[in-house]
Amino acid sequence: MHNVIQVSGGIDSMALLFSLRPLWHDALVMWGDSGAAYSDVVELMDKVRALVPHFMHVRGDQPGVIAAFGHPVDLVPVSHTRAGEMIYGAQPIVFQSYLDCCARARFWPLQNAVRGCGAKVVYRGQRNDDKRRARIEHEHVDGAGITYRFPLRDWSRAQVFEFMAREAPDYIPAYYAAGELTSRDCWSCTAYRDDNAARVEHLPEPQRAQVEGVIRRWQAIVQAETLKGA
Repeated sequence: MHNVIQVSGGIDSMALLFSLRPLWHDALVMWGDSGAAYSDVVELMDKVRALVPHFMHVRGDQPGVIAAFGHPVDLVPVSHTRAGEMIYGAQPIVFQSYLDCCARARFWPLQNAVRGCGAKVVYRGQRNDDKRRARIEHEHVDGAGITYRFPLRDWSRAQVFEFMAREAPDYIPAYYAAGELTSRDCWSCTAYRDDNAARVEHLPEPQRAQVEGVIRRWQAIVQAETLKGA
């Protein structure tokens, strides 16, 4: 289909979806599943699948990406990367930039799916005041001739919640009310610590213990690396 509406399950993508309701008959709703999705996000996407005429589940392989390249972190200790192992030897745990992990597990699979389905226009829920957002503008045309549109670009976060409360309250993810700040993309993510502390705290055991264990090991390695030569 020529029109693609990309959703993650977060509040912005849900607002995007319902604001574009007139396009549903002529659009493919595309969910980018990292391969480490939360069960509540899977349930929400099942509701969306039943609601819209055309739905595509694009699944990445985040566990495979981590096995190959290491855990995503905000500050990468070079000696504990795959490239670092070529110099410093094999390490018991390795890491990668969270940007690389997201690209490998989420963004590249979505990009391949968009091009594979013959899309001409892609709609995303990106807002201009997002702390982390793609540095492309509304109506950007990429090298494959695909136009990217951001209908919510001038919306505030408050406007997003107000819209959803009015138009689709049953599709507001419950975890926002519990203090989480961002969409739930990967339950095992060990990065984005400025936003994701609450998300990790809300993980059930043993998932929480697994994630916190990796974070503690990363923090100890970073501290040791920083103190060298001090």
